[in-house]
Amino acid sequence: MKQLEGEYTEEKRNIILNRYYEINQTINEHENMITAYKQNTILLDEFEAHNSDFNRALAELSTIEYLMQKCSYFDEIGEGVFFYDTPWIDFFTNSGFNYIVALTIICLIIPVFDSEYQSEAAAMLLTSKYGKNYVCISKLIMVIVLAFAVALALYMVQYVTFVLHIKADHSDLDIKNLMGYKAFSGDSLKQYYMNDAVIKSFSCAAAALFICAVSIFAKNTVFTFFISFVFIVCPYFISSFFRGSWFEYAFAANQLGAMYSEDLNIYALSVTYILKASLYSGFCIRKWGKLQ
Repeated sequence: MKQLEGEYTEEKRNIILNRYYEINQTINEHENMITAYKQNTILLDEFEAHNSDFNRALAELSTIEYLMQKCSYFDEIGEGVFFYDTPWIDFFTNSGFNYIVALTIICLIIPVFDSEYQSEAAAMLLTSKYGKNYVCISKLIMVIVLAFAVALALYMVQYVTFVLHIKADHSDLDIKNLMGYKAFSGDSLKQYYMNDAVIKSFSCAAAALFICAVSIFAKNTVFTFFISFVFIVCPYFISSFFRGSWFEYAFAANQLGAMYSEDLNIYALSVTYILKASLYSGFCIRKWGKLQ
């Protein structure tokens, strides 16, 4: 990659093609070389040299095949930049950190309403006809801001940790240089991640309102945690069993499971989040106001 790093050119394409031909030739000759050595038609030194080349060819085969795919991809889009992109690909495809964010939001939001039930302080807040609604609304506003801010902060920590630990540079390169991302041409690697982090943070805000609704309905910490976990975290596990874009909008936090794709309609997702936020907030205010 050090040799190829930089703009994609015909010369670099020929280097890759030539190496691909050499690797395949070495691998295809292996059986013949074994036979020749057994028949004593080649010397041990020659056979050992071939074995060394053969093992190196096997080690390089997957890499050179990947570079061949890159060449075809760059030919398709008409340009490209070679760089060591494996860390970025792994970073975009690994969604394990999203579980941490989701569980953090669940644990932070549950006490907002539930703690008052456990301490029996809720009855003290319901002493006036209008005050109780104002209290509920102020709590919901705080929940939205808190969930969005915490989620965004955690995703920024993930990004900074990635850059510092992996030493992943090239963050300003166009993301179309990664295979499969040409639809996002114009966004840098860093900008694409930032956009995704904002989408996920809004998703967390919508999920936080759902947690509030469950908390007011259940009035129980364990039950609220269980229901929140099922409807916010479990979609990560079951999404692979569903086909069609409808599932992408069915759960408030579904987009936490992976980086957003080109077929994700941001406007449809926004409308979905607004409708869900309105539904959850309306339920909270109505249910909170009827508490005795």
